[in-house]
Amino acid sequence: MRTILLALFLCLIAAVNVQARGRAERESRQRLGEVEKLIEEKRYNDAVRLLSEVVREDPDRFDAAEKLMERIRARRVEIDQSFADLNAAVRENDLEQVVALMDRLEELNPYPSEAEAELLDMLRAAGVEQIYFVNIFRDLMARARAQIEAGQYRQAVSTYLEGFQISKDRFDEAEYGNIIKNSVNGALDDLTQAIRAHDSQFTNLSSTADGFGADAQALPSEVAAVALSLESMAEALGTVERSGLTFQVQNRQIRENSADGQFDLFLFFSEQLVFGPSNSSTEGIVYALDAIWRRESAALESGLLRRGETAYAAMIDAFRTQSLEQALGSITEARALFASLLELQSLWPLRIEPTFGFPTDASGRSAVASALPDFLRTQEYLRALEDYQLLVQVVDRSSELEVQDISTIEQIYTDREEIAGLLEQTAALGSEWRDQLAFYREGAGLEVSLEAHASQASEVLSDIGTTLEVIQALDLRMLDRIARVQGAEFEEQYRRYAAQFEEGVRLQEGLEVALEPILDADGQVIDLPVRVEKFPSRALAIYQPLSQNLAELAAGVDRMLEDALKNEEYVQQSEELQTHVRSLRSLVNRNASLQEELEGRLADARQASLQAERYRREGELRYQQALSNVNNGRYEEAQGNIRSAREAFDTSLNIQEDSAVRRRRDQDLVALSERIIEELKGLVIREVRQLIENARRLYAQGDFTGAEQTLMSAQDRWTRAYATENPEVSFWLGLVRSAVDATTGREIAVTDPLYKEMSQLYNLAYGDFQSGQQLIQQGNTRAALEVLGRAENRIAKILVPFPYNARARVLNLRILQISDPDAFRTRITGLYNDALRRRTESPQEAYATLKDIEQLLPNYPGLQNAIANLEITLGFRIPPPDPAKIARSRELYLQARTYWDTNQRDFFPVALEQLNEAIGLNPDNREAVALKDRLLVATGGERVDVLSSDDQRLLREAEAKYLAGDYFEALVIIEQLLKKPGNQNNQEILDLEKRIRARTG
Repeated sequence: MRTILLALFLCLIAAVNVQARGRAERESRQRLGEVEKLIEEKRYNDAVRLLSEVVREDPDRFDAAEKLMERIRARRVEIDQSFADLNAAVRENDLEQVVALMDRLEELNPYPSEAEAELLDMLRAAGVEQIYFVNIFRDLMARARAQIEAGQYRQAVSTYLEGFQISKDRFDEAEYGNIIKNSVNGALDDLTQAIRAHDSQFTNLSSTADGFGADAQALPSEVAAVALSLESMAEALGTVERSGLTFQVQNRQIRENSADGQFDLFLFFSEQLVFGPSNSSTEGIVYALDAIWRRESAALESGLLRRGETAYAAMIDAFRTQSLEQALGSITEARALFASLLELQSLWPLRIEPTFGFPTDASGRSAVASALPDFLRTQEYLRALEDYQLLVQVVDRSSELEVQDISTIEQIYTDREEIAGLLEQTAALGSEWRDQLAFYREGAGLEVSLEAHASQASEVLSDIGTTLEVIQALDLRMLDRIARVQGAEFEEQYRRYAAQFEEGVRLQEGLEVALEPILDADGQVIDLPVRVEKFPSRALAIYQPLSQNLAELAAGVDRMLEDALKNEEYVQQSEELQTHVRSLRSLVNRNASLQEELEGRLADARQASLQAERYRREGELRYQQALSNVNNGRYEEAQGNIRSAREAFDTSLNIQEDSAVRRRRDQDLVALSERIIEELKGLVIREVRQLIENARRLYAQGDFTGAEQTLMSAQDRWTRAYATENPEVSFWLGLVRSAVDATTGREIAVTDPLYKEMSQLYNLAYGDFQSGQQLIQQGNTRAALEVLGRAENRIAKILVPFPYNARARVLNLRILQISDPDAFRTRITGLYNDALRRRTESPQEAYATLKDIEQLLPNYPGLQNAIANLEITLGFRIPPPDPAKIARSRELYLQARTYWDTNQRDFFPVALEQLNEAIGLNPDNREAVALKDRLLVATGGERVDVLSSDDQRLLREAEAKYLAGDYFEALVIIEQLLKKPGNQNNQEILDLEKRIRARTG
């Protein structure tokens, strides 16, 4: 809860604009001048609002503001008198006089409030009967306002409820439709029930409030009952607000749908009954119910606060006079009272805005400003009580330590450790309260008043400071009891241990081993890479005995200090002994630091040794599994195990150098990977060919998404043995993706967030279509058109986010087809002609339109030819065979066939290029496809998956430089790696080279 309140408080502070006082005075004078100008322009409502802001921000301007307000009141007297005369004219049915008085009101007040303007507009458009209703309503609102001003809030609610009968019969007779009427009547029922529920809860609250808090044991249950009633009353208030909003929204809907922009008089009255007139924030049912809530909760809280503050004051007096038992009793009593108070105060956000969340307007901030300080203050009391209880315990324990008999140095050290804990606890309390005090002071001068909070925090800090002084004095006395001992003898032993530790650190951190230098294009050395070889196991062999040696050294120094410090007077008299004691203490600190560092080093070395062995075992297991996979022809599993083995071995070597692991990693894994690639190539070629054929079949069937997924699988299969792209796969992917792009939006994906909602809308629309179709067949055209209209509205909601959705568009046309066949034929002709016109500028829209027509009239003249041409334009239908391309494809095939038939292996790469070009010119050249696959099998795979560990490290270094923007440095490393023949077809190296060259040009 503290976190929530702090967030609310910070929101409030962020919204407040604090200005320097001098500047505020200048702005106030300027704004008063603006008020005078507004009065001259008869903009009285704007003038009143501006005056309110001036007085709130600069109270010293109240007198000047009051003079201006008198001028406004004088003008308002004339306006109010004219309204009174208007009422009299309405009662006498003197319509001519009514019109004249309305003209007079417009002259007196050309800038009325929104409510006054709407009222006058309504009166001009209304007859005498409606004016009569308005007059009754004004009288009712005046009665309710008088009751609110007299504090008779529930009576005012009853008066407001009478107003819901004014013009209700006219609303019921109006042709607004069932949706609006049901919504309004439902809201009216909800409002009535909510007020009954409010009354019931108010009765419960009143019964609980009698004798509230008299019995301390019954207080928790009483608070729970009160909280439940207040929450229920706030919930009822929220229901009333929602009903008022329903009146407002439905009246706006009526006005928007009205040809002359008229609103409903009953709903206009209902909105004001709930919220009051727009120019008043202290009227309406919402205000009256909220006033009841505030009055009742304030009465309950004030009693708890008064009793809690009394108990708190008694606790402070008892603590400062060292009456600790009495202080603890007062703490218990005060805590129970403030905890109950806080539970009630926790309900205050409900009365700020019970339905719609935290407000950001001026009224909401004002409500926060009024409620938040009390809420924070109660929390502060509870926190202070907890901390004073801790202070009581600290003071009590300090007193015990002060008087206890101390016979040994060990006991003194033990007591000092406990005192250190007491100091830490008390100092932590002081730090927390200083932060709290700073927080309160930051809020000073804003809309939230926190002066009392800061004062109380200062008092708590003072008592914490006094307690700290007591504990510190005790600690000093303990120090005085410890005599400073003589001697310091362990320096040589410590230096030997430190040297051993440094050797262990050197082995643990790693030794650099020079690798092959990196050369530039001219052969000049530009970098001398090194490999860091770490030996945590060897370091561990040093650390383990060293840890015991340092512990024994520390124990020996401690014993010597204990002996030397037994005679304090002697230490004070001997400068030499004091120097030796200082040396011993220095050794203690250095030895402790070394022990602490060794502890971390020892744990790290032990963990590293275990991890290196674990990763070595993991790598060996994966290697053996990969070997078994290859022997059984499970190449994909083998490649996965090789990757896992490589990563495990690399991790093991990074942690700990091991020649056997490096040999397995750099020799055996590489050889096994090359074997896989060699054995895999024929299988990959066959699989890719089958996938290409499957994708072509899916493409021909119109399953473009399935074809794309199949081709992506082919692409993935291809990269298992080849480092370069398969041109044939790339060609079909481009074709298929063009088809996917062109048909995007025709269907709503199941994964789309709106899929469920749109499907429901379509199903409802289709159901309406079927019902309308049946009604037309039955001859009930009028009912059919109403149902079909509802279907069209639902379809429109689908087409807003998905304008190309095929089902919705076609269903729209089906509705037109059965509701107006002539219009349907005209519509189809128009759509077809429009699609032909838009083929160039909007081919996708034109294609969608033609596909819609195809769903209804597949044999429409020229339709299929137009669709086919558009599919070629959009890039996903292969154009009709070009004899020239077919001939060139045949020629290229025959050239490649010559190389194959004569077994000119040096020209096999040229033959592959010719065959790829031949297939691109004529995808149906099956001879070229078959020869290409035979050539691929004959030439072998190109990929190299596993780099040596050093090359893998250089690749990671190049990646790091690329990510850091050092592109040319990264390129030098890549070029160095590519100098090795075994690396020239490694996919990771080639991919990184491509990205780097894209950056460097």
